[in-house]
Amino acid sequence: MTYAEQLKDPRWREKRIEILRRDGFRCISCNISKVRLNVHHGIYFKDKMAWEYDGIYVHTLCDPCHERTHSFIDSIEKNIGKLNPILLWDIEFVLIAMNFDRSKEFLNLALEIIRES
Repeated sequence: MTYAEQLKDPRWREKRIEILRRDGFRCISCNISKVRLNVHHGIYFKDKMAWEYDGIYVHTLCDPCHERTHSFIDSIEKNIGKLNPILLWDIEFVLIAMNFDRSKEFLNLALEIIRES
């Protein structure tokens, strides 16, 4: 089953509502509501279907924060290459928690730390 097919599955729709409800139907980064919200997988596992993830790995983001998150990941992978998914998830989670404040500074620091490890 492709990822696009998984997102149409009733089990994903149920999981999506569960996460939206848990997050109060608000973006966990900027706290906005009453906009289009995405349930974002912070990490992907090859052996899991979209609805099989533990709640810690999925969270609610508005469209702008969702786009910034993907742009941030793309920037890191463009500069460094593919990263360990857990490390990338940790970096992404900090960025979201910071509401993308000082994201350029944070990106540079993250890249420096990754290059040294």
